[in-house]
Amino acid sequence: MTTEGAVSAAPALDTESLTRRLALLCLRRLRRARRACAGLHRPDAAPRARPVLDSLLATLRRLPRPARDRILVGPDVRGFLAEAETWLEAGRLSRVVLARAAERRATAVGRHGPATARLFDLVSRTPHLAALVPRGRIDPGFARRSRRFAGARLDEAIFDLAALVLGLRLTHPAPGSLRVVLRFREDAEQGRPRDRIDLGTLAGPAGPLAILFAARPARRRGRAGTGLSRPPMRVTATLRDARLGLAAPGAGRVIVPAAGTRLLAPDLDSDVRRRRPGQPPAALRLVRRSILPGTSIVLAPVVLSAPRRQRVLREDRGLGQRLARALRIVRVCWPEAHRGIERRTFMVVPIREPATVI
Repeated sequence: MTTEGAVSAAPALDTESLTRRLALLCLRRLRRARRACAGLHRPDAAPRARPVLDSLLATLRRLPRPARDRILVGPDVRGFLAEAETWLEAGRLSRVVLARAAERRATAVGRHGPATARLFDLVSRTPHLAALVPRGRIDPGFARRSRRFAGARLDEAIFDLAALVLGLRLTHPAPGSLRVVLRFREDAEQGRPRDRIDLGTLAGPAGPLAILFAARPARRRGRAGTGLSRPPMRVTATLRDARLGLAAPGAGRVIVPAAGTRLLAPDLDSDVRRRRPGQPPAALRLVRRSILPGTSIVLAPVVLSAPRRQRVLREDRGLGQRLARALRIVRVCWPEAHRGIERRTFMVVPIREPATVI
């Protein structure tokens, strides 16, 4: 029997043993999700899913077990699995409802069949119920909306997983080339602004990385004033021979060195290729994400929580130092708790909400 703080645990329930078992479970779920994505047919097919999942599994096989287990139990893989499993099942139930409308009426539960009831129960556990049931009740278009929405959410999860694969290949170089398509998308839950693509929350030798859309202010147009250009929808990232190529419509093309920690400075000077005279510089940059000093915990920008929407703001420069001081106090007063925080915390997302006392 071991004791950590005021909590006693039997040797069979040791933290490292639980981490290993959880990592094996996540690995099985990844393989199951790959089979499910590969089995989809048009118009529900996810063509990017299979190569991205294959690349992730191949990268994980090359890593030492401690690093592999930490990635598998981390928020990136587990977040993808939660999204993928939910919307794969929602898509399957939607197809059942649409294909068996007559059977649904014959075996009705109220006015709807058991598949519709299961679909409603599934989507009601997500934050998207209001979008799928806008009138507050199930209508004839519920299954069709759910099918389209499930495909879109699965597509977004694949984009996020592709960014993780690229981040792992930059952190753990391996022979062979990699080509993935990424997408700029604001996500308040992950503390990601709309002008950044995060390449995972795990910090390698160069720290956690991100692709930043560093556009200059647009030219003044009449009385409208100036404003930042919107980031492109998609970015094609190609990793070949320890060099990373980024290309996006309207953002130019940039080649940056991707090997060696000394080459990954916070604001990397990019080597722009094929630039025409008078053409503006490329707007894509490979940057480090902020971490809490003395730890590998990622610090996300501040999220503003409003009644109707959550917005990702800029980083609070003084927050990292305050959190680091708080962690030092915990380490002095309760070393076991400090070790648990460092082991189980991957990212801190500060939230600013009106009428909340901090």
